[in-house]
Amino acid sequence: MSNVVKTYWEWLREGSILCMNRRNAEYILLHNPRAYYRVVDEKLETKALAEGAGVPCPRTYAVVRSYGEVGEVLGRVLREHQTLVIKPNRGAAGRGVMVLEREGGGGWRKASGAAVSEMEMRYHVTSILSGLYSLSELPDQAIIEQRIFPHPFFKEITWQGTPDVRIILYHTIPVMAMMRLPTRQSDGRANLHQGAVGLGIAIAKGTTRTGVCRGRRVLTHPDTGAPLQGLRVPDWGRALEISRLLARRIPLQYIGVDLMLDAAHGPMMIEANARPGLSIQVANSLGLRRRLEFLQGRLARGATPDEVWEEFYVRIGNDEL
Repeated sequence: MSNVVKTYWEWLREGSILCMNRRNAEYILLHNPRAYYRVVDEKLETKALAEGAGVPCPRTYAVVRSYGEVGEVLGRVLREHQTLVIKPNRGAAGRGVMVLEREGGGGWRKASGAAVSEMEMRYHVTSILSGLYSLSELPDQAIIEQRIFPHPFFKEITWQGTPDVRIILYHTIPVMAMMRLPTRQSDGRANLHQGAVGLGIAIAKGTTRTGVCRGRRVLTHPDTGAPLQGLRVPDWGRALEISRLLARRIPLQYIGVDLMLDAAHGPMMIEANARPGLSIQVANSLGLRRRLEFLQGRLARGATPDEVWEEFYVRIGNDEL
């Protein structure tokens, strides 16, 4: 713990850490009009924008919009597919996501291996419709979609669940990135607050940097023991391209884009966030503030985002920011 605390103090002394109040005041309030939050808070709307921009997303099998549709729609999808994901349209932090796979005998089980009946699936869908997992606890819709199978790259550095990649962008420019690796402690979820590993990614090089789990530095995965540093992320250039394509279509200037790396299809967009968290700084052992202020300065002098991105990419590749 002492190493992490020391790093916090170093960040504070050099002024590079972006704190929540500054993030909210200078980036979210000024650059993300609340009227457009629905574009990223509602996954169906985000997917529609992404597909219009040519960004690959998991295929939507069905959307359950009312209680009366639950039995018919869910039954049809279960007959047509061997594996799928049920998730809330307005969910956050992975809440309400159920990953399902058909067993040899015809039954179903969750990604954790636990058996689940069709009645339990119906109950889960109705819970989503009631708003149990939605951001504002308002009535919601249930999305049933294609399941992502993790790229073989993740085999030794994750436990059960599906890892994801978070990229923070400012005016369509990727600023910082990390991957979130499920652990036994996180129950296979890619959620840092539940115990997943946050692993920083050097944007210009596409290699993993430093890792953190529950506030402690980690050099190996807590469950598999596999080393985490210096790994080259597959299809990294494509992941950056996808995040920028989506950012150009979203009327918000400071966002987080979440991707998953599918074994067959490569990077696929899962969702976007108008209020991305700050733990990405801990995963990278780097502060966001210095990078953001550099971008602000260049943009204020009239440079285009593409011009700034070219210079920024070179600078971070040389560890200047």
